[in-house]
Amino acid sequence: MHDYTFVGPPLFRPDSLVPSELVTARARALRPFGYLFLSLIWLALVEVAAFVWVTLPSALASSGPLRLAPGITNLATDPGETIAAIIALLIAAIPLGFVLAFISIASVCLCLLSFVYFIRSLNPAFAGERLSTTLWTAEAIGPVRLGGAAIGMVPVNRGIFARYRPVMGKAAISLIPVRRSRLTSSLSTGMFFSLVPSWRLIFSAFPLGITYLLTVGWVLWPVRSPVIVLVWVVVSVVLAALSALVIVRSIRAQVRGWDRQPTDRSASPRAPNTAP
Repeated sequence: MHDYTFVGPPLFRPDSLVPSELVTARARALRPFGYLFLSLIWLALVEVAAFVWVTLPSALASSGPLRLAPGITNLATDPGETIAAIIALLIAAIPLGFVLAFISIASVCLCLLSFVYFIRSLNPAFAGERLSTTLWTAEAIGPVRLGGAAIGMVPVNRGIFARYRPVMGKAAISLIPVRRSRLTSSLSTGMFFSLVPSWRLIFSAFPLGITYLLTVGWVLWPVRSPVIVLVWVVVSVVLAALSALVIVRSIRAQVRGWDRQPTDRSASPRAPNTAP
């Protein structure tokens, strides 16, 4: 599956930002260092994602056993508060699961994509072609873009302002594979699914949030009986597997709604602005 297309959400790049197909000797010599640097940056963000996973249990563990926490002991005397607490935890599982899924999928996929391009940059078979490309969308998660939208209103019709005005206020999605393979297809799908979120990502991550809160709860309670610990381990593993299955099925459903779009190699030089 070595074609020059990608399957993803609608993305945008004006004609003024269509890169040249020519790969100069200088670019060919420097890009291994660039992709290696990106790999290390995203590896650091993978570690940040791992830190996010352990932040809640670390904070709760510093206060001693969960069963002795004042808020927990108060729940035992008031059934109304218990019900309210359960509802609050169910609601909290939605944004928590989203954050965990988003930061984990995005950082891992982008780290691996960067490393794939680093390996390709060392391969003579890829010496004459670009390895990745950048497209823009207003739907992606990214930095605050109000400044870019304001700059786009500057009444200058030439130079850098005119060139970048069509993408001012939009977020860039980089590391899109120019030559698609099975590996880059899978990684870019995860990247798009996380960086251009939809209701599918938000709600498919809900079981993950429930699994995470439940597991943190019984570990920090703590459960001491070996038999009960085994039961809870089985429950957590089963819920984790179901959570992963729900996310994978959601990704597949999302992909069915995306289009196959050309990358630079197969795109016409006079393609409309709405096509990458």
